[in-house]
Amino acid sequence: MSAQPNKKQPVPRWVWLFAAACIAIPVLSLGGAIPGAIGVGGAFYCVAVARQSGKTTRRKLVHCAAATAACWALFLGLAAGVVAFQGRLSGLMQSKQPPPVGETQNADPSGIAQQTSPLPQALSTDEAKRREIYARAVRTRKHLELAIARRSELLDKGYDTNVADKQIEHIREMHKKRLEFISQFYKISREQLELIIAEGDRNRWPTE
Repeated sequence: MSAQPNKKQPVPRWVWLFAAACIAIPVLSLGGAIPGAIGVGGAFYCVAVARQSGKTTRRKLVHCAAATAACWALFLGLAAGVVAFQGRLSGLMQSKQPPPVGETQNADPSGIAQQTSPLPQALSTDEAKRREIYARAVRTRKHLELAIARRSELLDKGYDTNVADKQIEHIREMHKKRLEFISQFYKISREQLELIIAEGDRNRWPTE
């Protein structure tokens, strides 16, 4: 009799940690075709590897961890490129804009007007804008809290948490980079951003 092909095994519960980490990519990026393709593709790959019957659990974990790390590395590289491009574009646009009306100018001995150095940007008093900034800033924090809660569940059940620890570290790094991106996008300092986050937590602003 000819040998039958290997049957796919049921999906193990641990693989959902990797799948969730991959799906978090399009969620954190607020959509987009490229982040969606990276996240969904990584999640499907991890599930497919976990169902293979010809590999040990250890090898499956290694493959899923490597695939998840590769997805995040690709996404972070793309995000860094977008931030750099937006920074250059913003600087180019600002260099072409005339001085704001009413801005103080000084004349040098040659008679050419010189623009005075602008004051540091103040914290916006527009509550709607602060709410928008808050909702974007805490999205990654919610994923971090969820990952920490899942790690606690694994620890209570006596499972190894090495993979969960690495995933938490990835999300923490992503959260840090996201806050930096939000600061640059809204042209506010990190201190101002932290004040907005604290205000939103205190007033229990919605995160959606």
